[in-house]
Amino acid sequence: MSISSILTSLESQVSTSLGATWSELEYIYNLEANNTKNIEKRYGVGALSGASVSGTTKAVTVDFDFFIVLTKNFVNRSSDENQRTLLSEIYDEFDAINQNIFQKKLSNANILLVSDLAYDEPEIINDNGISVKVNFTVKYRNPTT
Repeated sequence: MSISSILTSLESQVSTSLGATWSELEYIYNLEANNTKNIEKRYGVGALSGASVSGTTKAVTVDFDFFIVLTKNFVNRSSDENQRTLLSEIYDEFDAINQNIFQKKLSNANILLVSDLAYDEPEIINDNGISVKVNFTVKYRNPTT
């Protein structure tokens, strides 16, 4: 089990949940670096940090933090109604993604638990984009050889 295999599983689950109209962001750790005209229906999956779990024997067990970010463009006219509508849509998309990730444990037998789901506050990107990032912990075990 490696972080790259978990990221691959995450990307696959997110892509499948969102459908073909969504595409991957070029920059996921610095959203401002993306072309602001091209963040409509975009997503990113990334790894943050991790630590071994104490008390386990014969195999290394790790809690590793990951995130998923979704972005959309908005145009506000006389109120922030468009922005609020898109934010609700993003939260609905996360509901579908979270069910797949938490219930199926990324379809990987080495993943023991996906937990600690936490939503960050929405972030405005260059005055016309909005993003929401969800953080969570994946507990996985590396089998011994």
